[in-house]
Amino acid sequence: GGADGSDHSLYSIIIEMPERLENGLQWMAKEMGEDSVKWIQVGPPALKHLQLLKRLHEDRRVLHVGVEDYDYEMLLRFAEVVPITTVQQEINLIVRPSGSTYAFCYKSGCQFVGYGALLGGLLSNKYLGKERPNPDAQHSKQTDYLESIDQWGDWTSFQALLSALDRVAKRHKATIAQIALKFTLDLPFMAG
Repeated sequence: GGADGSDHSLYSIIIEMPERLENGLQWMAKEMGEDSVKWIQVGPPALKHLQLLKRLHEDRRVLHVGVEDYDYEMLLRFAEVVPITTVQQEINLIVRPSGSTYAFCYKSGCQFVGYGALLGGLLSNKYLGKERPNPDAQHSKQTDYLESIDQWGDWTSFQALLSALDRVAKRHKATIAQIALKFTLDLPFMAG
């Protein structure tokens, strides 16, 4: 809680450089009266800082830890030292966690935090019947989502998927995006 005894702990922060986390927590305590963070999200570089994360978790300065873009082996290695609350991954109609990652979440009680549920907008009525886009600098993330489509199939197959989703959406008076989001949110272990 805060310096006055109330619960003023920050809800969540994304940590790009875990080695700077302790300095950030010290700054928060001094400048903001915050002595803990409820949830942090760390990427693969955090594997080099597991003992620091363990100490901060045990000291209750970091209450919950989530990981981003970890494969199954990385999850196991991390969880041996620090409990994992959430696993953030690209999750949508065509990209889902592996069976071993689902098993890990089932066994450890953690949840998925998905990103890319609409493939950067590609899973929408806007792209139904359209040529494959050529992302520009303003849509650089779209390149990653087009790569996900290529790993799943190709643009022609993706158009068939959009057509099928459009038929379902029309039956439910919804959009392709709404159907895609519902599917993703209904997957096992998704944080809502």
